[in-house]
Amino acid sequence: MEIRSEPAGEQAELAVQGRVDSYWAADLAAAIEAAIRQGARRLSLDLSEVTFLSSAGIGVLVRYQQQLEPAGGSLVVTVASPLVKKVLEMARLGTLLLEAAWPQQETRAAAAAAEGPAFRLEEVAPGVALNCQTLGRPEAAWGRFFQESDCGRMIFPATSFGLGVGAFGRRFEDCAGHLGEFLALGGAAAYQPSDGSNVPDYRAAGAAPPELMVLYGVVCEGAFSHRGWFQGRNLGELAGDCLDSMQAALAGVVLLAETAGPAPELILAAGILARAAGAGQPPLLEALAGRFHAARFWGGCPEDLPEEAGPAARAVFESQRLKSVGRLAPETRFRRGRCWAAAVRTGQGQSAGGS
Repeated sequence: MEIRSEPAGEQAELAVQGRVDSYWAADLAAAIEAAIRQGARRLSLDLSEVTFLSSAGIGVLVRYQQQLEPAGGSLVVTVASPLVKKVLEMARLGTLLLEAAWPQQETRAAAAAAEGPAFRLEEVAPGVALNCQTLGRPEAAWGRFFQESDCGRMIFPATSFGLGVGAFGRRFEDCAGHLGEFLALGGAAAYQPSDGSNVPDYRAAGAAPPELMVLYGVVCEGAFSHRGWFQGRNLGELAGDCLDSMQAALAGVVLLAETAGPAPELILAAGILARAAGAGQPPLLEALAGRFHAARFWGGCPEDLPEEAGPAARAVFESQRLKSVGRLAPETRFRRGRCWAAAVRTGQGQSAGGS
């Protein structure tokens, strides 16, 4: 086996050639360890010329990926031979170790050809809009002086997205001490409990849609009229781009993106955008306008994600490890991503009571 290393400060590239079996795995570990000692925190491995990868070699890759990740570093296989790719996918480690070919190849090629930031939003279903229901009042959460009458249950079908403050549980007394910010999308839901555990909880898509005990929240159901992609933008810029492109006064937006920076994360987020305050929308929608709730995941993005928002979200929840749930700051910068959007109808059924 031959290993070529090209360190560059906090980044290092290692190109490996030959067999990575139980004998040579120790040499691979030594090369990775040497790069880390020299200050590298982000390691890229070229395994395009690897002809055999044993469980011992896989163990080395996983061990150092798990060692680097908590410190804000990373280890990814940027190029893999067909054999390596097949072995990692059979071991269910493709999404953890392989750098994802995402968005789709033609989208990436178009983004690479663009100079600097890029954004495109296309209308795919003219006239389609989201029907919106709201529950509760944000002021009920002030000082945590809320009671059972302030809460209600909300259901989130696979054809909807929602956000707000709530918790999993059927009884108020079981949820009151855990209410936290939640995100629901594609028949899956996740929230960050406020009990100090710092461990997010989630429910993946199943036979029944997820339900939450909600202090306040919004659910938007229906199809998206627009679909697009972007690169090199922060959340605030992306929000303005969507409203300008759609010429909508009120819109619902879902995005799936990789953050920029030395320790990128996979972000699944949803929010309500309003061009101007007031304009007859319900007070809760006005209060939530511009707020995005996001589920943050460890690891890279799965390959070959579905084109639609709901199925793509389910694929992420089913294959990725959830890191946290919470609000997304407007200055959050994305390397690349997809987005889905549609105008929001608020005429009928704009409020939903609890049960």
